[in-house]
Amino acid sequence: MILHYLKVEAPSFFSESIEEQVLELGYNYEAKVAPINFEIKATPIKKGCSLSCSFSYSATLPCARCLEDVKVKGETFFIVELKQKSSTDEVLKEVEVGEEEIDEIFLEEDIFETKELVTEQLFLLLPEKVLCKEDCKGICPNCGVNRNLTDCKCGISIDPRWSPLSKLRE
Repeated sequence: MILHYLKVEAPSFFSESIEEQVLELGYNYEAKVAPINFEIKATPIKKGCSLSCSFSYSATLPCARCLEDVKVKGETFFIVELKQKSSTDEVLKEVEVGEEEIDEIFLEEDIFETKELVTEQLFLLLPEKVLCKEDCKGICPNCGVNRNLTDCKCGISIDPRWSPLSKLRE
């Protein structure tokens, strides 16, 4: 939904949905996210508006060791202030940002796409790496079999670069 954030004159509530999507997280790592229904409360503030948003999500990510699908669920609530970037604003200098300024977005236009905000939050919420189970054995580097499902016949192979350390056992 496109929100004209400068025209919000009284607190308003909106509900919207995002279709099922695939988020590319980098390094051929992607998350399949189920449809999301989110609610936004827009409240007017000086030179902008405040958005309070909440939603639940469900995603499928590959296990970091065996590449099997892992379901991840969660919910979040956040507040963001949308403010108009004035042409008379001073040139930004490198300064430390206080906590109260972290959730501010300065916009040159008077419109804002709410779905983009929710998608950005998903990128922040999804874990970098998940495991199907704590003791996942992963994939055999030699034959490629999932060692959680089948015992590998390759045995334990030691990287030759580590072989000098094996002499310490003796």
